[in-house]
Amino acid sequence: MSKALKISDAATLAIHALTALAVTDSDEPVKLPRLAGLLRASEAHLGKIMHRLAQAELVESKRGPSGGFRLGDRALSATLLDIYEMFDGPLGHDTCLLGYDECPFGRCVLGNALHEMNELLYSALGRKTIGDLVPPDDDQQTD
Repeated sequence: MSKALKISDAATLAIHALTALAVTDSDEPVKLPRLAGLLRASEAHLGKIMHRLAQAELVESKRGPSGGFRLGDRALSATLLDIYEMFDGPLGHDTCLLGYDECPFGRCVLGNALHEMNELLYSALGRKTIGDLVPPDDDQQTD
């Protein structure tokens, strides 16, 4: 089965981890084993991802028995593009599917379609924030 859109496990886990922290209603930091269990991820792999998110100040990390992770001040305003590029590098606008710098046919056989799809993806990821992924709190909704 082919996937048109490929986002690394690290970027995907980072987005899910930030969203999970955002919906956690506890004031206590979330411990890595709990977060890894929730996301069905390896603690070691998720630990590396959380470390990078902490370096980017998207999460706060506290060591020790009462430690864990909680959202950083900038996390909810981080875009999915920010997270994608943190783990997967810059999203190319005109990336050849075969990885060539120059098309052997002189121009892309897909025409402008690849460029248009990349522009749509770039725009969509740039518009959506982690905060947008958090379901509204039913207690605060008004009719």
